[in-house]
Amino acid sequence: MQETLKKDYLTFIFKRTVNDLWKQNVRQEHISTIRKISERLLRSENLMRDLYILHHIKEFGNTGKYLIYILKKLEDDVITFDNLTQNANDDTEYLGKELMKYFSRKVR
Repeated sequence: MQETLKKDYLTFIFKRTVNDLWKQNVRQEHISTIRKISERLLRSENLMRDLYILHHIKEFGNTGKYLIYILKKLEDDVITFDNLTQNANDDTEYLGKELMKYFSRKVR
């Protein structure tokens, strides 16, 4: 799959995740953190390297691993037009839950 399509899908997933978290009244500073992370990843010249680094940050290990999994699904053409909505829903839900876990630990 083309790199631009991968980044378009990731952009879509990040925006949906932010919107979903915004609806759950997540604090503005947390939303800003998510936006900064997503913008940095989407501007990356080597996305896989940066996701690998994210994966090795203790608090973002599962998030980084899942984003690598999403890239793998895109490369293997597992995500198609026919299953795009279901994949987007699943990916957004998972990322939202993982980020909420991170923010709930951070508040303690």
